[in-house]
Amino acid sequence: MTPISQNSKTVVVTINAQSTAQTMEGFGAAGAWWAQDVGGWEDEKRRLIADLLFDSAKGIGLSFYRHNIGGGNGENIQDVWRRAETFEVAPGQYDWTRDANAMWMLRAARDRGVEHFVVFVNSPPARMTVSGLTTGEKDGKSNLSPEMYAEFSQYMVDVIRHLQDEENIPVDWLSPINEPQWNWSYKNGQEGCHYGPAEVLDLTRVLLETLQQNQLDVKLSLFESGEWKTADVYIEKLASDPQVWDALPHLSIHSYWSHARIKNAS
Repeated sequence: MTPISQNSKTVVVTINAQSTAQTMEGFGAAGAWWAQDVGGWEDEKRRLIADLLFDSAKGIGLSFYRHNIGGGNGENIQDVWRRAETFEVAPGQYDWTRDANAMWMLRAARDRGVEHFVVFVNSPPARMTVSGLTTGEKDGKSNLSPEMYAEFSQYMVDVIRHLQDEENIPVDWLSPINEPQWNWSYKNGQEGCHYGPAEVLDLTRVLLETLQQNQLDVKLSLFESGEWKTADVYIEKLASDPQVWDALPHLSIHSYWSHARIKNAS
């Protein structure tokens, strides 16, 4: 340890509590992919983890929780921790007993007072994909064909409706896309789906219409960009449609390589 110089100056930091620089809505955690493992631990241990994460008296009291809706059919994913079951057993038909471990953790978050819930999707169900796999298309192109946009949208609506009505999970947000700029291919070790900027816009249009038709009270969180420096083309495409742009309360961009800057699309 380097000794402090006797000539070092004292730095005084003054906090003005009357001046608001930024408002933080909360702090949270995502359930991919640990929840489908930890949720199956013996009861004492999984309750301890849930208490430490979500209980404000016994732990850090997270206020946001992101629940992963899996695409299923992940046999090609070598790391079993990164596989995620899907509720869907046939078009429009669901087995709500699936993904039991992750569902246990979701309920545990609810019971411990988590205020906000985000449902997110890494890949559409395997049957909706071009490759038949949830890890991506063989050449890294979009793995969701336009003919499936409406069906994929209805699938997400059905799942959220069940969580809200049957599980009493107050889902605030739906995040339908994750890191779309990467060339997700069938060789990847996790679920993923590539979308170009125009595809993100088109899917968002369909999804907004589906939400309205189903009168589902949930907001869209787009578009979970994998980095800042390649996010601008997606932002500009979304902003090119005023109706879509006005329907987006915020943009979701991951902080990897966050030293890069993007253009202001507002």
